[in-house]
Amino acid sequence: MSIVSLPLFIDYISDGVVSYSMRQGDRRGSDVEFLDFTYDGDVTDGQLSGGLGQLVDGDEGVPNFRLDAQNVGRRGYEWVAWKTDRVRPADADPVEIGHDPFKLYKRLNTSIRFSFLPKD
Repeated sequence: MSIVSLPLFIDYISDGVVSYSMRQGDRRGSDVEFLDFTYDGDVTDGQLSGGLGQLVDGDEGVPNFRLDAQNVGRRGYEWVAWKTDRVRPADADPVEIGHDPFKLYKRLNTSIRFSFLPKD
């Protein structure tokens, strides 16, 4: 069975987004961690809530997540990703975005990549 890796990147939004909540990213083997390392909200039992982090920092990961493109000592640092063998959208883990109620958005840009990788 293949593993589906779902990295999610939301283009930088300078104002309006006040928080996002989601499941923390996953590790892939012993050398690549797809975690939201800069998240400033609550992290409890693998759930992120009430903060901001890498999804809105404006840095898009390079296509080869095995690189340390920013030289921070972590391969895949720019990526937040989840491993799952669930393929139906109804089974997806939500990403909830909290925003300023007085902000009008005309567009939300996302970059989502699906990678079918061998199971670790």
